[in-house]
Amino acid sequence: MALQHRANKIAKWFASPRFNKITRSWTPETVVSLQGSDPPLEKMANKMAKKYWNILEKAKETRTCEYTFGALDVVQMTQMSKYLSTIYVSGWQTSSTESSNLLHGPDLADYPYDSVPNKVNQLFRGQVLHDRKQFERNCRNPDNTTNIDYYSPIIADADTGHGGASAVMKMVEMFVDSGAAGIHIEDQKVGAKKCGHMNGKILCSMQEQINRLKAARLQCDIMGTETLIIGRTDAQAANLIESDIDPVDKPFLLGKTPSSPEMHINYKNDSRWGGYKNLTDWTPSRTVEGFYHVDCSLDYAIARAQAMVPYVDVLWCELDSPSIEDAKKFADSIDKDKVFLALNTSPSFNWGSSGLSVGDLKEYHKTLGELGYSWSFITLAGYHLNGLAAAEFSKNYKENSMFAYVNDIQDRQRDLGLDIMKHQTFSGAELVDAELTAILGDDYTTGIQGANSTENQF
Repeated sequence: MALQHRANKIAKWFASPRFNKITRSWTPETVVSLQGSDPPLEKMANKMAKKYWNILEKAKETRTCEYTFGALDVVQMTQMSKYLSTIYVSGWQTSSTESSNLLHGPDLADYPYDSVPNKVNQLFRGQVLHDRKQFERNCRNPDNTTNIDYYSPIIADADTGHGGASAVMKMVEMFVDSGAAGIHIEDQKVGAKKCGHMNGKILCSMQEQINRLKAARLQCDIMGTETLIIGRTDAQAANLIESDIDPVDKPFLLGKTPSSPEMHINYKNDSRWGGYKNLTDWTPSRTVEGFYHVDCSLDYAIARAQAMVPYVDVLWCELDSPSIEDAKKFADSIDKDKVFLALNTSPSFNWGSSGLSVGDLKEYHKTLGELGYSWSFITLAGYHLNGLAAAEFSKNYKENSMFAYVNDIQDRQRDLGLDIMKHQTFSGAELVDAELTAILGDDYTTGIQGANSTENQF
């Protein structure tokens, strides 16, 4: 009876507005059987997932687009939380700076699959610290009106899932334990993944991608979390696929006929051959590695995205340009009553020469919201920001000694009222003092903060 009671609760959960548009191939009873004898306790990741869902719901309702960028570290994350509602964690940034095997490189998803969950955990632990620090200070000073919401939902890059269904489940478990509110999984081949704006992308079959998304959902169900699953397709710019078997992919295969052995002829759409009926001698074209050629296009990306709709909360098409026309075509092709839409405003694009006016750029996210996109992000903005700030200061420091530090950093921090100017306090010195005072009472004579602290200069 106890097991059935748990199954009934899960069935009600599945039927709720949060999940009633999601397709599952398992039953609530299956979930219970996989959870263990005790139901899972609610994790902070679940609270963050609900928060992220509400952010997207509001954005859809108001036809606005929430936007953010990839945070490189805790310091960036804390400053972002003052202005932005979400935090993004990029696999590219992680592979280039924080791979858990300390071997850095481009975004090929060849880093250990705990790398991005570890980065999420680092940022989440930073959120916990800064929330505790602020709360303790406000308890000491009830008149303090400072109340920054440091718990901005973290959405993370899960790449291809780094393996089959079992690997996806293990990776998702790490993400949930690390505090992620949502993850995205793309439809490239495991072991051959490339950054979305590099050449040589190879797609997995559509069914393989669906299996990854289902595995991610099942793991979240087992853990009792509402973690948002974001499906990404790279089909607009991927000209190879590992399999020719899936019916979603088949119409976009390219091949040859005896009369045109060097030509790549679309299986379905090439008007010169009248579609299917005249292609009895058509054979798929393959590379020396055995991969099949496909007609990469926005139409193909749309077909793949539509196939993902029943299994995801959010859809993302990796576009090959900042084209508003392509963004609109994709948005118009998707039933937005069933999923949210997301878009990467990629730093791989030369936005300054994109043909977009200053007004277009300033209104870009407003336009996305009107098209039906609820969330957008610059994957590597933190990476580029860090490089720019370090280069500018290093140059001026070399030329102007300590004047550069005063003028470029301390004065700017003071003008903006940045809490990080008092780096000891920012790092939690007051919180540690409060903890030690609770333990030692009046015997605590070596407080970190106090009248003699140099931070009282500011």
